[in-house]
Amino acid sequence: MTAMKIYEDEGNRGNSLEKLEKFGSYKADTLERPRSPQQILARYNQAREQYQQLMRAENDNREQRVMLYAEIKALGWCMGREEMKVVREINEPI
Repeated sequence: MTAMKIYEDEGNRGNSLEKLEKFGSYKADTLERPRSPQQILARYNQAREQYQQLMRAENDNREQRVMLYAEIKALGWCMGREEMKVVREINEPI
């Protein structure tokens, strides 16, 4: 559930931007630079390595693996790679 939804569920309605700024989870004047292709590739490879380490771990880490898997697929999409290629690369040793 998002911060905005929780805030609205408490009976607070009005200017959404104002509410978000008061809630502290959003600042309208904050602009972030998009990641460069090199940064995306570096994070993609780092996430693949982390995913493989989690797969080798003995403890139950399903939530972490699922989150990393989704991030890897999203980063692959950002790089313009086909989904099947990304899925293959996730399981290939680095």
